[in-house]
Amino acid sequence: MRIGVLAQDKAGRTICDLWSGTLPSARLPAGASTTLNIAAAIPFEPGKYRILVDVVDEAKCWFHERGSAPLLFEMDVVDAPTTL
Repeated sequence: MRIGVLAQDKAGRTICDLWSGTLPSARLPAGASTTLNIAAAIPFEPGKYRILVDVVDEAKCWFHERGSAPLLFEMDVVDAPTTL
């Protein structure tokens, strides 16, 4: 299992999904929390996007597809990134 980042456009279409990191190797007890650093470079054109951060089992599913609540961000890109 990994931590994944899923980007959707304003119509709800998936435009990018990345499995960006692994879960902590130690098991956490119920109700515990931990801090993870996640880096994801996602190419965007100007527009509105939803970014979901969730646990993903590469061979099966994203956990939110089975009822888990992902971390959700709304993002408004105003300028496309420039390349040097």
